[in-house]
Amino acid sequence: LMSPQQIGSWVEEFRASSSGRFQLNTWIPDPVPESDIALEAHWRRFLSPWEIAMGAQTNTLSNEAAPNFDEQCQAMLDASPTAISSIMGIYPAAMITEIKRRGIFWFATATTVSEARAAAAAGADAIVAQGMEAGGHRGRGTNRTLLPSAPQAPTAVLPPATTIRPMSVALWD
Repeated sequence: LMSPQQIGSWVEEFRASSSGRFQLNTWIPDPVPESDIALEAHWRRFLSPWEIAMGAQTNTLSNEAAPNFDEQCQAMLDASPTAISSIMGIYPAAMITEIKRRGIFWFATATTVSEARAAAAAGADAIVAQGMEAGGHRGRGTNRTLLPSAPQAPTAVLPPATTIRPMSVALWD
């Protein structure tokens, strides 16, 4: 995951070497779990010898926090890409409103039928159906089951590029 500063630097570097359009993507974070710092530290110490024995150069377990999601979203909006995509959830309503207000396309990756329906209801411009054969982060369903089961909405439902075959794009009117 890129920090807001890394997003800005990447976009600046890309624009310096291209006149093309680009898309930015981020994972929608899960709610922050409750944490027991002492217990987690205990498990890190306990597991670290095995991690190193399995070939890790150093102990890779980290207390490093994920980048601030709201700040990532703002950095993506500030970059004004052609499209913003999401995976593992739906952007908050305020982010979707701002994406639309700025004329940025929103491609929502859906790994389940319910996620595809939620993305369509939230206003996604396109839904990328990602079944098990295309990364399968949640391991539920295949593109063969996701595509015909997705919502009836004015949205394009696309399989990931690695799985596109004739007749695999579902367009609804």
